[in-house]
Amino acid sequence: MIRDGYVYVSVAPAEEVQNVKINYYDEDAEKQVAEVPVQVSIDTSCVNMAILTRYMPEGYALVSSDCIIRDGYVYVSVKKDVEIREAVLHITFETPNGEVVTTETVTAEGADGEDAVFRLGVDFNLPTGYKLSNDRDQVTEITIPFGSTGGHTMVVEKGDLSSIVKIQFVDAENNDEVVAGGDYFVDGDGDGIFHTREITEWVPEGYELQEVGDFQVELYKETPLQLSVTKIKEDKPETPDPEEPNKPEDPDKEDTNNKDDKKEDTKKEDKKKNSPKTGDETSAAAAALPAGVSLAAILAVLVKKFK
Repeated sequence: MIRDGYVYVSVAPAEEVQNVKINYYDEDAEKQVAEVPVQVSIDTSCVNMAILTRYMPEGYALVSSDCIIRDGYVYVSVKKDVEIREAVLHITFETPNGEVVTTETVTAEGADGEDAVFRLGVDFNLPTGYKLSNDRDQVTEITIPFGSTGGHTMVVEKGDLSSIVKIQFVDAENNDEVVAGGDYFVDGDGDGIFHTREITEWVPEGYELQEVGDFQVELYKETPLQLSVTKIKEDKPETPDPEEPNKPEDPDKEDTNNKDDKKEDTKKEDKKKNSPKTGDETSAAAAALPAGVSLAAILAVLVKKFK
């Protein structure tokens, strides 16, 4: 306003400033993106975040900064401001014969233009009870770009699902004394049940199992299952009677009994020859004479001859 030909202006001393450079650095690319000079009060030791955002290079986003001025510089970590997109992977698990066991879908998010990597055992797992088939080479890390959808087939086969249980074999005939035991693999099909036939090969030698049936795996992972066994009865061979068989007689030794019998037979034969003929013998001699000749006639002839 002009007063009496004068214009009055209120002034103050100019504020002292300092020149600062903002260093925008892309750590992923390991390079400086931009360096922007600004002026701030000489009394300040840091730059206002609004100033850092105002001069942000196009296409980049702020990662971090403490805004502190060091030797005339403010360090600002930035990264490319890219669109985040989703990668989708459909996995099919099938047997070597082409039978589908199950399917699974996994996803991941990342920057457009980069790749997603899905790893077996990290991002997805095999179906329960199965393992990778050994009849071919298989990829266990599948890579697809973010922003895309892919598919992959893995060939699997049933694996060993055995569990370990604790078992003790106790002698039923000796106050249930523990005769053997330990940790044993059972339940190969993984259904949580095992049968005693799965452990018959571990029954202690010389014993036979007395219990038969099914048992739950979970109950005997920590607490031993006690199974009764008894000693196998051995069949003893019959004792020969007599215990020591008779020794064979000496074949060259003459049998005195037979010798005496022979002598007796010889005496009887001689006596028989010298004894008078009995009626039976006479009758037999007479029967041997020619027909028409009498015994009396013969005797008469013999008497005359010897007179």
